[in-house]
This record gives sequence, structure tokens and C-alpha cells, in this order.
Amino acid sequence: MASLQTLLSGLDIKSESSVILGRLHESFVQVITETSADLLVIGYKAHLLRPSSSERLIKSLAIPMLVVRGKYSDHTSPGTVNIRRILCPVDFSMNSGKALSMAKGYAELFSADLHLMHVIPSHMIQERWKQGMKPQTADRKRFEEELYAEATTKLSQLRKQFDITAEEGIVHGTPGEMICSAADTGTYDMIVMGARGISYLQGILIGSTTESVLKASPCPVLVVH
Repeated sequence: MASLQTLLSGLDIKSESSVILGRLHESFVQVITETSADLLVIGYKAHLLRPSSSERLIKSLAIPMLVVRGKYSDHTSPGTVNIRRILCPVDFSMNSGKALSMAKGYAELFSADLHLMHVIPSHMIQERWKQGMKPQTADRKRFEEELYAEATTKLSQLRKQFDITAEEGIVHGTPGEMICSAADTGTYDMIVMGARGISYLQGILIGSTTESVLKASPCPVLVVH
């Protein structure tokens, strides 16, 4: 800890350190509460039989959490981090609105390009299609076009609400996979997304998109609660 503080001091960064004995997750929550921290920065390590600390913190943390992971962060060092491109996936939930507001702030701070993305989940398309009971292929095409038009309208409303000028994209598939693929293809420096836009029960049944992104993202992920 002393060597880390020396490194930070050489960069004109004031720091304090503490060592705590106990369970990692509970210790993080304790220090965050005691210091009134505004942001938690944590690395990522996958575990075979249990969730990682960052995945567990998603469910209980009340502040944004920056999870540093992925191949695009492997060779970074103090003073070399450069945020040029930010990807912000939105599902039109309250949490994704908070994430968008923060993504805008970071884009302005770093003069970075901001890209909005919405994924229409494949399972949702299938469920809504069955509910409509439309057997014809032509009807299916029109049905999907309607979903895209609906998402386009909502994205436009978000951009107007937050006064954002940004690129945007709409795709369909498994949200976590599509977000990570887009981040890799676009060589993004950071993903900013809401902690959990779906209900707790849906999270149990189909898995949290945020947790899926944390497991496979090629770049750091800022999780906003």
C-alpha cells in the first residue's frame, strides 16, 4: 500500500490507504460508507463457482462502480489513460437514463465521442410475436420493423431529453453479447451502463445484462446505480 501511495504521490494525487480484514464484498461496502465515496474503482477477476466481487456489488452498491477489465485496458498505466470513445447501451429504464446522463458528462470532460446503443432482446421479440399470433412471414417482417421504429422514437426522445448529440444504433439479439461485440468492433475505451434495467425476477430467469457485460467486455465498464 505504501508503494502505491508513493506512485500516486509522484503523479500529484493525494491518497489515503487502509487495510481491512474480512470478506471482500462487505469490506468494500464498509469503506464506501465510512468515506462517503462517490465512485468505486475495482478490477475484475472471474470465479468458476461463484460471482465475482464486482458482480455481487452490482446488487447492493449505491454509487457508480468502474470495473477495469478487458484487453483494451491490459497495457494502461498512470498517465496513459485516454478516453476517446464511449459506448452507452440504454434500455429506456430509469437506471439507463442515469447512465446516459453520466456518459454525457464523461464525454464532455474527455472530449470523447459518445455512441448510444439499444438492443432489442431476441426473447422479447419472440414473446411479443407469439402474443400477437401473426403466422405470416411478411407480418413478422413488419412486426420487427415496428419494434425498430418504436426504439428509434424512444432514442430520439432520450437525445432530446438529455440534449445529446451522439451516434446511435439499434440491433437485436442477446443484449450482453451484442453490447460486448459492439464495444470490441468499435474499439471503445469505456462502456457506461445502468446497473439493472430489468426486474429482479427477470434477472434470475435470463441473467442480468450488466453481469454478462462485466464477464466479457473488452474494455472498462462504468456501472451506474
